[in-house]
Amino acid sequence: MLRDKYLLIRKVFHLLSVFILVAYVLLPQAYRNLFLISVLLLAVIVEYARLVFHMKIPFFWRLWERDEAKQLGGEFFLFVGIVLALKLFPFIIGLIASLCVIFGDTVATIVGRYYGKRKIFLDKTLEGFLTSFFVCFVLISFFAESFFFSFLLALFSSLVELFAVGIDDNLLVPFLTGLFAYFLTLVFPHALSFI
Repeated sequence: MLRDKYLLIRKVFHLLSVFILVAYVLLPQAYRNLFLISVLLLAVIVEYARLVFHMKIPFFWRLWERDEAKQLGGEFFLFVGIVLALKLFPFIIGLIASLCVIFGDTVATIVGRYYGKRKIFLDKTLEGFLTSFFVCFVLISFFAESFFFSFLLALFSSLVELFAVGIDDNLLVPFLTGLFAYFLTLVFPHALSFI
C-alpha cells in the first residue's frame, strides 16, 4: 500500500512537469533556451547529489523507485525528453510529444496498476494502453486538423509507451513521438493547424 501511495505521488509530480511547458510558452523567446538549460542543470545537480553523494533530497527522495536507487531516475529522463522534444522539433510537435509523455504515461500507469486486468506486455495492461491511447488522441486532436493524423500519432505514442524496454520511456516517448509526428507532417503537410 505504501508503494502505491508513492506511485501516486510520483505521477502527480510527473503531471506537474506540465509547468515546464507552461513556463516555456509564457517566457519571451529570448529566455526560452536559458530556461531549458536551467531545467536540465537542475535535474543534473539533483541526480548528481543523489547518486554520488547519496543525499536524500527532502520530499523527493521517496519518489525514486527501488531500481532507480543507483541509476538515473525517471524524472531526469522526463525532463531530458521534454527538452529534447522542444528543441529538436518544430514547437507544436515538441509540445504534442511532451504532452503525450506527461499525460499518456501517467494515465497508463495509474489505470494499468489499479484497474488493469489483462497483461499484454511484461507488467503493462490493455486497460493502461487503451487509456494512454485515448488521452493522447484527445490531446493531439486539439492541435491536429486530421482525425487520421491524431489516430496514428496517438497509437504510435501509446505503442512506444507500451513496448519501451531498455531505455526509459520518459525519454523514448517524447523523442520517438516527435520524430514520428515530424515525418507524418511530411506526408500530411496540413495535418497540424499551427505549423
